[in-house]
Amino acid sequence: MVILGIVVVILVVLLAFALSRWLTVTGELGPERREVCVEYLVFTFRFPSERGAKGKRSRDKSADADGEPSKKKSQATRGSTVDWLKLAPEGLQALQRGLIYLLRRVRIDNLRIAGTVGTEDPADTGMLIGAIYAAYGALQPWSRPIELTIAPDFDEEGCAISFRGRVSVRLGVLIGMPFVVLRHLPKRKIWRTWRKQRRKRHHHESSRNARGTEVGI
Repeated sequence: MVILGIVVVILVVLLAFALSRWLTVTGELGPERREVCVEYLVFTFRFPSERGAKGKRSRDKSADADGEPSKKKSQATRGSTVDWLKLAPEGLQALQRGLIYLLRRVRIDNLRIAGTVGTEDPADTGMLIGAIYAAYGALQPWSRPIELTIAPDFDEEGCAISFRGRVSVRLGVLIGMPFVVLRHLPKRKIWRTWRKQRRKRHHHESSRNARGTEVGI
């Protein structure tokens, strides 16, 4: 028992030491370039990866030529997007709580966030952009080292955001942030929305199968 107790104490001390050490992340993350360097204790991890924009565009064009994917969305898909967008303000508030928790404990040398955000409905796009900048403003003064440039895309649906900078955070803080966000998420509303979408998909599939059966007859 004494040996077991000593082992447990040593493991607890090692775990506390590991969680209290600083983890430094430097690099750039974006649609066309991914290059990240993570430094922790005596370890350094690099994740270089580049994807050519031309190759991506050519793949998109070839997919359009084959008819996949189509820009036209079904009414069911549009309704699903709207239902989830209704939860965006509360989701952003939960994310804001997590970011405040993180920013109070993080060292930001420099961080630039830039890109575009678009939805199917221009009104929803404007609402989403407004919510993003409102959350950014609410993070003051912790967000001062962060340069945010997010533009609305009223023509196409999608999200293209890039990050570039250098930040340091204790490992324990980084692990704890998702739990802070999860604690403040509207879990009941998310559950009800998920169930609603599941019922819609089931109803849509049943209707499609029924029409296929009628055609076969």
